[in-house]
Amino acid sequence: MIRQLRSVSLGVLAAICASAASAQVGPPAPGPRCLPGSYDGGQMEMAAGLNLGKDHRFRYVLSYGALDEGAEGQWESDGAGNVLLTSDATKAPAFVMVQEVSSTPGLLQIALDVPTGISRQYFSAIIRYADGRSIVREFTEDGLAIELKPDAKPVSATLLLSVLEVESEAFALTVQGGSEVQVRFEPNDLGRVVFAKTPLKIDQDDLLLERHGRLIRFRRAPDGC
Repeated sequence: MIRQLRSVSLGVLAAICASAASAQVGPPAPGPRCLPGSYDGGQMEMAAGLNLGKDHRFRYVLSYGALDEGAEGQWESDGAGNVLLTSDATKAPAFVMVQEVSSTPGLLQIALDVPTGISRQYFSAIIRYADGRSIVREFTEDGLAIELKPDAKPVSATLLLSVLEVESEAFALTVQGGSEVQVRFEPNDLGRVVFAKTPLKIDQDDLLLERHGRLIRFRRAPDGC
């Protein structure tokens, strides 16, 4: 699934860049700031594209390491030096706890059901104990198994897909001494970004977006308005 998202994102990015490249070169018409058009946010280890339509629809894609994401929706100018992005409605990915049963003594096991094409190795879990301690463990393709000391009492588990900033609720763990927990991951609109009047600062002909701890500079293509 993550490979499929990468293929879709890169395809949309190529379409945005191709649109910019084929447009006629020339300065925009005189008058107010010309915002509609294609923007390239590519930089080292990152490919990114943004298109602002004259109909105030936008398309956004980003490929950064193992992360691939995109969004479509409405854009507007706030009149104060920013472009605001608001995504179309999406259904967020979800973790569903299916069951918790007694199992091998001294072992906490978490079985994660994922759709075909998604690797369990992208997932991790935060295990919290009754004494206030917590640990973070990464899944393998076989799931997750944690040895429990005699006095260890796990009370909750939170599952994470950190690369796409997806986090479950804290699932209560009630079976002590050794248990197996089964969780199902439902991708829904995985990889679709929820922008809610998210600002991009207008910097001359560029647009600046803070994303994933980095500043993305979307450079205006010479495609006019």
